Amino acid sequence: MDLSTNPSTLIDKMIRLYCIEDKIFSGFLYTVDPKTGNYVLFSRMNEKYQPTIVRREVVEKLETLDDEIPSELRKIFDSFTSIDECSLNTSEEMKTTSSATKTLTSDELSCRREKIIQLFSLNHLNEVSINDREEVVIHNVVFIKPPYNVDCCSGKNMIILDRVKNLIGKLEEDRNNEVE
Repeated sequence: MDLSTNPSTLIDKMIRLYCIEDKIFSGFLYTVDPKTGNYVLFSRMNEKYQPTIVRREVVEKLETLDDEIPSELRKIFDSFTSIDECSLNTSEEMKTTSSATKTLTSDELSCRREKIIQLFSLNHLNEVSINDREEVVIHNVVFIKPPYNVDCCSGKNMIILDRVKNLIGKLEEDRNNEVE
C-alpha cells in the first residue's frame, strides 16, 4: 500500500510495517499521531497485547493484512475511550432549569454542534464530519456525542482528544461568562 494513503482509514486493522534496516512490525493499528505520523500498533506477545510505537520516518512500506479485530483487543481499545457519563454539566445549563439536567431541543443541539465545528475550523482541526449517530467526528479518532460538551468526548488519540476537550472547555467558559 502507498504510504501516502491516509493511515486513519486503517485504524483497527491488522497491518505490517516494513522499515529501514529490514525491520518488520505487525499488529493492529490503534492510532496514528496526526502531528508526527507515528504508528501505534498492538501485537500479541506472551498471551497479552502489547503496544509498539513505530516512527513514521523509518517506515518504507505498509501492508494491510486483515480487517477483523479480535473481540479481546476491541475491548482493550474501547476501555481507552469509554465514557462513564455524558451529561450536561455547565453552570449555564444548570441555571436554566429546575431539574438536574435540561433536555435540549434538536435546534439547540444543532446550533451547539455547528458552533463546535466552526471552532474546530478556526483552530485548524480539519477532517470534521458528523456520523449517523449525530456524533461530531474529528480525524476519525475523536468522537463527541450530543450534547457536545467536554464530558461527551472520547477518542483513540490522546493528543487530539486533549486538544478537542480544551477547545470545548474554552467554548463552555466563554458561554458561562456571557451568562454572568
